[in-house]
Amino acid sequence: MVAEFKNGDSVPTQKEVESLQQYLWPQAMRSFGLLCARKGPSDSALLARRRAWVENEKLIVILSDSDLLEAINLRAAGGDASEIIDAQLEEFFATLSP
Repeated sequence: MVAEFKNGDSVPTQKEVESLQQYLWPQAMRSFGLLCARKGPSDSALLARRRAWVENEKLIVILSDSDLLEAINLRAAGGDASEIIDAQLEEFFATLSP
């Protein structure tokens, strides 16, 4: 897994997703990446994430501050913080069909 963290005030765009995608390489078992940013993704970021999966089998999850706080709170309550990532992946694959 590769993780990239953005601490800026702007929303992640296609540029940030494509930057992370360059570090993903399925042949080296690096086909999953986390992009953590202050805000949720732009539409262009979501399209770039879809393209990364469809064309190259590179899977990217984009987590905002609120997603990370939800994971922390879930873990503090005795839950599994990975449920936040699982929920995003379920939504992604459910909407993947054209």
